[in-house]
Amino acid sequence: MSIFKKKNNATTSPAVGDEEDQGGIASSKVGYDKAENITDSKIKEFERYVPGDQMPKEQSLGIFYNFLTLLSVMAIHLGIPLGLTYGIRHLIGVGPSLLVAAAPPIIWVTFHFLKDQKIDELGCVSALGYIFCGAVSFIPGDERTLLIRDSAVIAAIGAMFLVTLIPIKTKWFVLKPLTHLLANKLFSNINYQWIDHDGYSQEDNVLDWLYEHVGFFRWCMRLQTAGWGILFVFEVVICALLVKVSDRSTQDIDTYNDIINGVFIAFMVIVTIITSWYTSALEKSIGKRWAEANDFTQKFRPESA
Repeated sequence: MSIFKKKNNATTSPAVGDEEDQGGIASSKVGYDKAENITDSKIKEFERYVPGDQMPKEQSLGIFYNFLTLLSVMAIHLGIPLGLTYGIRHLIGVGPSLLVAAAPPIIWVTFHFLKDQKIDELGCVSALGYIFCGAVSFIPGDERTLLIRDSAVIAAIGAMFLVTLIPIKTKWFVLKPLTHLLANKLFSNINYQWIDHDGYSQEDNVLDWLYEHVGFFRWCMRLQTAGWGILFVFEVVICALLVKVSDRSTQDIDTYNDIINGVFIAFMVIVTIITSWYTSALEKSIGKRWAEANDFTQKFRPESA
């Protein structure tokens, strides 16, 4: 939390683009008024944390609390809907139970919008996924056709990944790649804090800063989202080919699908680990140069530097 009141039309260092896109170091756009007559207790609330620095202990604990929050959100988007699906599908059928399962995320999105005037993108993706799955489940057919139908449900999830690659920006939400939205749930309250050249306190979310200033990280989020989306979409293509051009049993087709998906998922996990390591190295190198150009905490608040 910043110790300064928000400043109207805050003045910041001129943004000249990120290092990889335009060769410069951009500054934050979030500004606050200078402090006046601040008590010692409020001064302690400000803790300098800039790109390239080691994360403070308090911020590290924040990731743990955010992880617990993420678990509760996933319970609303996945746990409760799946419980509803398996609990009532024998009573009303698979299709209607999937449509009922869309209710918890829809209620969550509505509550979040009324409370914060923002749209929860993950909740929208989850609700649309259940609705589509419910609609697809009404398609009749034999055992081999049902394999394609089930794969189409997975393909719908892949389509949701790909949809988030569309750069949509409104006053209610800014649509970013789904992998970034998921990662941001862990870093939602983890912010860099510094003082700009005019003496104003600034803060910016860690992942939002990375997305804006580190081109490699931005493209990783896009490519990983595209990769997961294509994987899920191509599952229905592979399944359809195996069903139409092969006389293999449905059990064999299921096995082949699982092997192909397992290999691709393992590849994506390895790529994610490698890119995360490289992004961390870039954050330190780019962040230090950015801090040299934009952080003036030592000048205005030497005791916090």
